Amino acid sequence: SHTVCADSSGISIIPVLTGNVNQIAWVSAGGGTFSPSPGAQNVTFTPSQAQKDNGRASLTLTVTGGGVCANSTATANSIITIT
Repeated sequence: SHTVCADSSGISIIPVLTGNVNQIAWVSAGGGTFSPSPGAQNVTFTPSQAQKDNGRASLTLTVTGGGVCANSTATANSIITIT
């Protein structure tokens, strides 16, 4: 969980991932954008106006393993409070 100012230009997110990673997918409930893309590991998230108005953004990161763990999937959720 993180807190950011509504006027910030974006939130840098750098997850720590171990092992072989085959696919990454960032999703934000209620809009918002991920740069360079929602499939990148390290992203900058910019909340939508609706998220700013609501004072929060809910993010989900889903990672699919590669190599011997090719069929495994892990998911992490995070709430960003926008003040």
